[in-house]
Amino acid sequence: MEIMSPKVPSSSYPGLTALKGVLREASGLTTDQIASKLGIRPWRVKSAISGLKRMKLVKSERVGRRIVYFGVNRPILKAFTATFFQYLLPFFRGRTTKWAMSSLWPADKKGTSYKRATYLIKLSKDLEVLISDNNLYLLSPSGLKIVLTKAVESIYIEESKGKIGSYVNL
Repeated sequence: MEIMSPKVPSSSYPGLTALKGVLREASGLTTDQIASKLGIRPWRVKSAISGLKRMKLVKSERVGRRIVYFGVNRPILKAFTATFFQYLLPFFRGRTTKWAMSSLWPADKKGTSYKRATYLIKLSKDLEVLISDNNLYLLSPSGLKIVLTKAVESIYIEESKGKIGSYVNL
């Protein structure tokens, strides 16, 4: 059941504060400059940039030998659910990290799928899209609404072939 949307980063989750900090400070700076400005380790910045780039919240540009980053002014929650809603849909039922590893990324190595699953779950919990109960993760009521809205919207666009206002059989 491998899903065909942008892959969740296979790096350690840097935390929501690091994501927000990188998004705020990414204005033509390198990863080392952002890390020193935020006072966090460079791996956290690189991991945050990896996730933010997949959500199209950060753009990179090569300047000489350096790569500098620029943030896009969009809410993280909206970009996250728009990018990864297909991974979140199965969580309408209680799911475990082990289930996410084996079902969402069956072709990946165990360590890679574990990092992807924990990145997805931890970011979802921080954004209050998922709630947890005894190692089971479930879409919160607001998360369910957001994810289902995005799923219906994507089905509509696919079925109407981008013609807004067209009727679509469900």
